[in-house]
Amino acid sequence: SGLVGGTYTVVRDHQATDESQLSLRSGDLVMVQRVATHGWVYGRRTSGRDGVGWFPTFCLPEATPPPLQTPPPMAPPAGATRVARDYEASDPAQLSVKSGELVYVRQRDESGWTFVQRVSPLGQGLREGWVPEWLLHEKDP
Repeated sequence: SGLVGGTYTVVRDHQATDESQLSLRSGDLVMVQRVATHGWVYGRRTSGRDGVGWFPTFCLPEATPPPLQTPPPMAPPAGATRVARDYEASDPAQLSVKSGELVYVRQRDESGWTFVQRVSPLGQGLREGWVPEWLLHEKDP
């Protein structure tokens, strides 16, 4: 992404909810070190009290408004999983899926949301997003 390596003035506050995140205040300077595809950025605060961690992209200038529910990234488990039932997204960060579709689990969050990437061509539109954990079967044998 074009953000990596750049230093930006924070435009929206973010309060960290765990130790992997970085709390920011409007006006802080941050250097972006990594960008995840689902709206989170890893960076270092270079003004005031030093710190590193994940924060939402919407803290940076010219970013889109925040999604309603998008936990920070973690290491993805491997394997394709079959969707157990239909789900209609209720938020731009979520993915609508149909029963029987294959998805690749990219990240599981303790909140019960799972970030998946569509494997099968059944669905139209978005190819990745958050779905409730209860939608997913265990890995196909």
